[in-house]
Amino acid sequence: MFSRMLRVVLILSIVLAGLLTLNVSGAQITALAAAPGSQSVADMLPDETALYFDVRTDKISDVLALLNSLSTKVSGHPLPDVFAQIDQGLTQALGRKASFQNDIQPWLGDHIGLGLMISDADLAQLNAMASGSNATTNKGYMPAYAIVMPIKDDAKFGAFFKELWAKVPPSEQSNYSNQTQTVAGKPVTILHQTGGCPSNCVDLAMGSGFAVAGSADGVTRLLDTLNGKKTILSRNANYSKLSGSMKPTDFANVYVSPRALSLELLGIYAIRRTASFNSAGSPATPQANPADQAMALLKEAFSIYNGQMIGIRHDGNVVALDVAQSLNVQALNKYLTDLGFPAGFATAVMPKPLSGTLTNQIPAKSVAVVQSNGLGNYYDALKGTLKAYQKMGVFQAPQPNLNFGRGMPDLGKAIVGLGMFEGGFNAAFNMDFRNDVLALMNGDFAFYTMYDPNSTLSKASKNGKRVPLDLTLIAQVSDTTRLKAALGKFNTGIKQLTNIGPTSAGLDLYQITTQTGVTIGYGLVGSTFVLTAGSTVDSAVAAIKGDGTVASDPVWKAAQTSGIQQPAQFFFLNFNRLAEAIKAEMPSGQTTSMTANMKQGLALLDALDSATLSSAALSPDGFSQGTLQIALKP
Repeated sequence: MFSRMLRVVLILSIVLAGLLTLNVSGAQITALAAAPGSQSVADMLPDETALYFDVRTDKISDVLALLNSLSTKVSGHPLPDVFAQIDQGLTQALGRKASFQNDIQPWLGDHIGLGLMISDADLAQLNAMASGSNATTNKGYMPAYAIVMPIKDDAKFGAFFKELWAKVPPSEQSNYSNQTQTVAGKPVTILHQTGGCPSNCVDLAMGSGFAVAGSADGVTRLLDTLNGKKTILSRNANYSKLSGSMKPTDFANVYVSPRALSLELLGIYAIRRTASFNSAGSPATPQANPADQAMALLKEAFSIYNGQMIGIRHDGNVVALDVAQSLNVQALNKYLTDLGFPAGFATAVMPKPLSGTLTNQIPAKSVAVVQSNGLGNYYDALKGTLKAYQKMGVFQAPQPNLNFGRGMPDLGKAIVGLGMFEGGFNAAFNMDFRNDVLALMNGDFAFYTMYDPNSTLSKASKNGKRVPLDLTLIAQVSDTTRLKAALGKFNTGIKQLTNIGPTSAGLDLYQITTQTGVTIGYGLVGSTFVLTAGSTVDSAVAAIKGDGTVASDPVWKAAQTSGIQQPAQFFFLNFNRLAEAIKAEMPSGQTTSMTANMKQGLALLDALDSATLSSAALSPDGFSQGTLQIALKP
C-alpha cells in the first residue's frame, strides 16, 4: 500500500507522461548548478546507462490536446480527461481537494528521465550466463534503474511529500529506513526499502533540485555519479552526437547504447537452460550448439553498433518519430566479409542521396510511392543476406528441438528458388539478369500505385476479389543502347516461352496480355525504364514526360519539406487518394449503412493528409538519420 502511494509522489509524472510515451534528458554536479527544474537527466545518469527515456513534462498538455482533437474528429467524442483522473487520485490520497495544477505542477521540473544501467560487472555476469557458466545456471538478472525528476521548487515539493508521507500507515512506513548522505556538498535524504518487497524494492532519494526513485543499486549509482565517482552520460561522445541531432521541440526521447544489446545474451541463456532440461534437444557436440553459434554472432554484431536516439515530436500539423543512429562502418564491413560478402560491401551498396529526377515523372494521382536507388544493389543484398543466413546455419532445417514450437523458417528453399529464377531467366532470354538488366538501373528508381477501377489485376485474383490498382516501376537507365538490346531479347524469348507476342505500345514500348487477362506494359521512355501491371503504359508515359506529376502536388511538397532533406530512401502515402479509392469501391448506399468501426476508419483517413518515411544516406563515419511523419489536416 505504501509503495503504491509513494509512487504517486515520485512516479506520478511518469505515469502521466507514460500515457503518451517516455524519453530522456540528464543531470550531475553540472546539472545541480542549472536552473531549478531545467536540469538534464543525462547530466545525472552514469555513462554505463544502457537505455535512457526522457519526457518533457511541459509538453504534456500539448500532446493531450492533439490526441483529444484527433479523437473528437474520428469518434465524435473527446478522450477522458487525464488531469481530472489524476486530480481524483490525488484527492483520495491526500484526503482533501487536490489537483495536478495546484499540488504538483508548481514543483515539477521540465523533464522526467528513466535510466537502465548495465555496468562492466553486469556485462561480465551476462556473458557468464550466456556462456553456460555453472555459477550462473539458475541466476536471474535485472538491470539497475533510476527514475529521475528535476524539482524546480524544493520547498513546495518537500511540503507535498511530507503531507503524503503522513497519510502512510506507520506499519508501512516501518518498511523504510531513513538515511542522509552528502552529494555534491549538499544533504540528500534516502529512504531505503527494507521490507514488504520480496524482489522489487524501491529506494527513494531527495536532494536539492531533484528526486529519484529506483532500485537500490540504481539510486546508489546515480548518487555516485553526482559525487563525481562515475562519468556522466551526457559526456559520452556518441550520446552527445546523437542527442545533438534531435529537434528541440521533441516531447520524448529514447537513447539506446551498445550496452543495451548485451540484454540479447539473456536469450542465449534461455536457450541453454531450455536445452539443459531437454536431453533430446541437447546438441551432441559444441560445434552443433545453436547457443554457441548465436552468441558468437551476437558478440561480433555488438561491435557494429555505437548507439541510437529516437525522438517523438509534434510540430504544427506534423507528428514525427525521428531516429538517429551511429554505426562502426569498419566493423560492419568486417562482419559482412566474415559472413561471405565481398570486401567493402556495406559501403558499396548503401543507397545514395536521390537525384530528384524521378519525382518529376511520378503521376500526381499516385496513392503510394517508394523511391530509392540501386536496384542491382538491392538484389545483391538480398542474395548475400540469404547466403549469409545459410552460412550462419540459424535459418536452416532441421532445427534442434528446443521446445520453441515451429522454430526458425528454412531459407534454403528461398536460396534455391532465387537461383532457379536467375538461371532460368538467363537461359530463356540469352542474357545475364544481373549484368545485362539490373546493372543498367543502378540509379534512382521509384515504385508507385494508382487507383484504377478497371485494372486488369482483378482478373488474376484467385479469390475473385477486385484489385483496383495499377502498379508501376520506373528506373533511370545508364546505357539505353544496351537496354534496348535487352528488351529485344526479352521480346523474342517471351514469345517462344509463352506464345504471347508483345505488341508495340509506342517507340521502344511494348505490351503483353497474360493468359489470365492481366495487361503488362514495359519499355523505355528517353532514359527511363518503365514497367506497369494492370493497364497500358499511357499514364506512366505521360507522367515521365512531365504531365501532371507529384512534384506540383501540395501534399507531396509539404511531405518533402518536412522530411529528410536529400533522402536516400523515401516512402509516401497520400491518405486523400486512399480515402477516395476506398469510398469509390463502396457499393452504392453503403456509406449510410456502415458499421461504427468503418465510419471511424474513414473519419481517421479524412483527418490525415499523408504519411512519409524518409532516411538519409549513411555518412562515411557511420551516422544516419530517418524520420516517420504523419501530416494531419488542419
